[in-house]
Amino acid sequence: MAMSEEERKNLLRWLEPQPWELKAERENQLWEALLQARGLSDPAVADLFFQPEQIEFNDPFLFRDMQAACDLVTELIESGRTDFLIFGDYDADGFCATAILQRYFTAIGLEPRVLIPERLTEGYDLNLEQVTTILEESPDLLITVDCGTNAGEAVAALLQAGVSVIVSDHHQAQDLPDRSLCPYINPVLEDESYPFPYLSGAGVALKLALALAQYYPCDLRTIDTLYTLAAVATVADIMPLQDENRHLVWRGVQVFGEAAPVGLQLMVQEREVDSQAFAYQVGPRLNAAGRMGEVDVALELLLTDNPQRAQLLLVQLEGLNNQRKSIEEKIFQEARQQIEAEYREKKPALIIVAGDEWHLGVLGIVASRLVQQYRCPAIVLSREGDILKGSARSYGRFNLLASLEYTSDKLLQFGGHNQACGLQLGTDKLADLRQTLRAYVAQNPQDLKAQPLVADCIMEIDEVNLDIIEELKKFEPSGQGNPAPRFMFPNLRVENISAVGQDKHLRLSVSSNFSPERRWNMIGFNLAGELPYYKVGDSIDVLGIPEINEYMGVRRT
Repeated sequence: MAMSEEERKNLLRWLEPQPWELKAERENQLWEALLQARGLSDPAVADLFFQPEQIEFNDPFLFRDMQAACDLVTELIESGRTDFLIFGDYDADGFCATAILQRYFTAIGLEPRVLIPERLTEGYDLNLEQVTTILEESPDLLITVDCGTNAGEAVAALLQAGVSVIVSDHHQAQDLPDRSLCPYINPVLEDESYPFPYLSGAGVALKLALALAQYYPCDLRTIDTLYTLAAVATVADIMPLQDENRHLVWRGVQVFGEAAPVGLQLMVQEREVDSQAFAYQVGPRLNAAGRMGEVDVALELLLTDNPQRAQLLLVQLEGLNNQRKSIEEKIFQEARQQIEAEYREKKPALIIVAGDEWHLGVLGIVASRLVQQYRCPAIVLSREGDILKGSARSYGRFNLLASLEYTSDKLLQFGGHNQACGLQLGTDKLADLRQTLRAYVAQNPQDLKAQPLVADCIMEIDEVNLDIIEELKKFEPSGQGNPAPRFMFPNLRVENISAVGQDKHLRLSVSSNFSPERRWNMIGFNLAGELPYYKVGDSIDVLGIPEINEYMGVRRT
C-alpha cells in the first residue's frame, strides 16, 4: 500500500529525533550517579535539598516597598477606609493570588471586593477602561495581584481619582515603574532588593499577606490555607521549584489535607497530593475557566467553604475544561491542515497560521502543540474583522520577543518574554509579518537547534522496584527547575504495543535481556503517532520516569 503524504512526513520527523543527553555517567551506585546529575554530591547541599522544611523562607520585608505597603494599609484601616478592591489576572496564578488576599482580609474582619477582567472581552492587566469601571464604585484601596507592573497610566488615573494603590506582581517591567507613586512589590524589578526573583504572582501575594499579618494577625489555619493556594499557583505557573519555592510548595503539600480550600481538596481527592497533582489535575482546570471566559467559577471554587457548593462548581469547571479541549483540538487540526498544505516538501523554520474567529482562550495551547509536533516556533492568530490577535510559542533558544521587536513596525501590539508572546496586527500586515520573520529566522538559524532530551543517568529496567521509586520521592516537590528523576532504560524488547486514551497515548509492554520472562508496562503520553514505527520484537531504548501503578489497592511498578 502506498504511503500517504502525511504518513511520509511523520516518518521523516521520526527519523530525525531529538538528541539525548546523560547528565551523569553510571560508574557506581544509582543513587550516587543521580546525586551527581543533580549537583548534590556535596553532603551539606544534599542534606538541605532533602529537608525542604529547613530551606529559608525569606522575610517579606526584604521587598523594598513592603514596609510602605503595610504602612498604607495600616493608615487606611485605622482611619476606617476599608473598602479594598483586589484586582487579579485570569489564570490559575491570578485566581490563587486573588484568593490569598481575599481570604486574609476576610480573616481579619474586612470584606474586600474582587475584580478579575474577562479574558475574551476585556483583556489582560489594569487599563483605563477598567479604571472607568472601578471608579463607578470607587474603593479606598486597589491592590493588584499577578499584574499591574506595566499599568502605569491606569495607576496614575486611580491615584488622581483619590484611590490608593499597591501593585503586587511578578512580571517583567517594560519601563521601570515610579515607586514614588505607590508601593511596587515585584521581585524581578531591576531596582528590587528582594533576593529571590522566581516567586509566582500568588507567591508575592502570600508575602504581602504574611507581612500584613505581623500588624493584623490571623489564625494559623488561615496562614496554612494561603500556603496551599500559593503552592498550587507556583507549580501551575511553571515557576522554578528551587530555594524558597521548594520550601513553599513542600509546606503547601504537607498542610493540604487539613487546610486547602474545599474546592481544591475535591479536585484531587482521587489521587496522591503532590506537585504533579497541582500541575496536571488542578492547574489546567483552573486555567480552563479563564480561557473560556468564566473566571467567576474558578474564583468562587477557591473562596467557598461549602462542600456542596464546591462540588457544583467543580462540575461546571470540568465541563469548561472539556469544552476547552474540544475547541483546542478543532483549531489544532485546522492549523495542521494549513501547515501541511503550505510545507509539502520541507520542514518549516517558523509557523504562522490564522483562522477566522478562532477562540482566543486556547491559541497559546495550540501554539505549544504545534511547536512540539513541528519542532519550530509557532504563531497562531485569530482573525476578527480586519484585526488578527494571537499567541506565539518558541522552540530551542529562539528569542520570540526579540523577533517581534524586529518586526514591530508590522504590529499593533505585542508583549511577553523570550519563550511566549501575545501579539496583534492588521490583516493587511500578515504577509509582511511572514516575510520579515522568515528573514529574521534566516539570520538566526543557530537559535532553532533542538534542545536535547535529558536523562539523569542510565538505569537498568531490572533495578526498578517499589523501594527505589519510594526513595525517588525524596526529590519532591518536582517540576520546573527540579524535574522528577529521569532515566534512560537501554536494550529493551517490545513485547506488546498499542494506542490508548482515544488513540492519543502509546502503551508498551517490554522485557529485558536479564529477565526475559518479566514484563514492565509503560505509557508514552501523546506519542500514539509513533505506533506505526514499532513492532513486537523491536529493541529500543526508553527515556522515562519510573512510577508506581496503584489499582484496587495493589501497587505495581
